[in-house]
Amino acid sequence: MTRLSTIPPVFIVGCPRSGTTVLADLMRDTPWGVPFETLFIPKYYRRLASPEKIAGRRSCRSLVKRILAERPIRQRAPETDADSLFYSLQLPSYANIVDAICLACRRDESALTWADKSPWYRMHLSIVDTLFPKSRFIWIIRDGRDVALSLMKRPWGPASVFGSARLWRRFHQPCQTVEQLQRAGRLFALRYEDLLKTPEETVPVLRRFLGVDTDTQHTQSWLRKLNRSNHGKWTSEMTPAQVATFESVAGDVLERMGYARSQPEQGEVSVTERRLSILRDRLKHCRHLVRINVVDTVAISLFGKEPFREQGRTMK
Repeated sequence: MTRLSTIPPVFIVGCPRSGTTVLADLMRDTPWGVPFETLFIPKYYRRLASPEKIAGRRSCRSLVKRILAERPIRQRAPETDADSLFYSLQLPSYANIVDAICLACRRDESALTWADKSPWYRMHLSIVDTLFPKSRFIWIIRDGRDVALSLMKRPWGPASVFGSARLWRRFHQPCQTVEQLQRAGRLFALRYEDLLKTPEETVPVLRRFLGVDTDTQHTQSWLRKLNRSNHGKWTSEMTPAQVATFESVAGDVLERMGYARSQPEQGEVSVTERRLSILRDRLKHCRHLVRINVVDTVAISLFGKEPFREQGRTMK
């Protein structure tokens, strides 16, 4: 397969609000530059009959136009179009199309290639690995109770601890692809708390995994800016009832990922609490969709709001 970039991409994955953005900034001085979210890669892969080769200019052009219309890509305003991209490809495979679009999305001219920080790709590692078989992955893991606190504050996140716990649990289920990538030395599992508590030891190991200098001016600047106290907030900001709910849903996964329960093992969440939580989560998600698809559209069209200034996420 002929690719436009010679350095394979890096993918930062993990449950949303686990620290992908903090980690992305650490890569600013690497060949990949600052990673950005694409979000579209698994969606179109599943729709293609033959991802290895997109037959014909019309099919390729149509696919590129759809990808360029994706919200995260439009936000980056790449300087390319469907025809220019088609003629630049020696082999119009889906991987090459993604590669060309992501190269066009780079904002750092010093970056030699690109990197992605779409958290949801943790659920689609086999697809990404198939498309980019030499890529590397950083899986960032964070205490689910802190993740739940952060998720509930976001307009696109679950409204309930129950919903947040279910989401966090999904992202930390055993995965054969994770094990295969780790054995191949292509996946680095990183605990967010280790990054904050012992960055002087953790960061060099991570940068060696990427094959870049471990001690640079940017690294030192990044370490000085790091908020080392941004962990364990659930111990003071969650009520005992909220902690009990989270640990009832995902306590076994917490322990498997190296986080201790704070309470004795609880029974299952009641049917009433489950139903109310699911209803609250759905209502919040609907409000978010209305805001980004209706309210923002009107604000952009009639009141001159800058498109995509406040990017929202949909929970696909």
